[in-house]
Amino acid sequence: MGVALDMSVQQICSTPGDTKVMDSRQQNTQYHPPGEIRISSLYRGDELKRRMGWSDSAFRAARRRGLKVRREGKRAYVFGEDLIAYMKGRTE
Repeated sequence: MGVALDMSVQQICSTPGDTKVMDSRQQNTQYHPPGEIRISSLYRGDELKRRMGWSDSAFRAARRRGLKVRREGKRAYVFGEDLIAYMKGRTE
């Protein structure tokens, strides 16, 4: 009989050839580098925030400043080309 772990407190993280158990408090402090934005892609709001490293309030501020966001039900979507145009406009 194996030892049961509470997955809400600990998560199993593995890398090739290595497996370790990481406390969830340690996981939250890890750095997640921003992702690539492609012109031809459509991004959900939560994915875009993760890729850009934005908080909820930063995403709302971007919408107020002119970022085009499309809604479908409760979900928010942004085209990559709209984000790139928004970012270019912010630097000019």
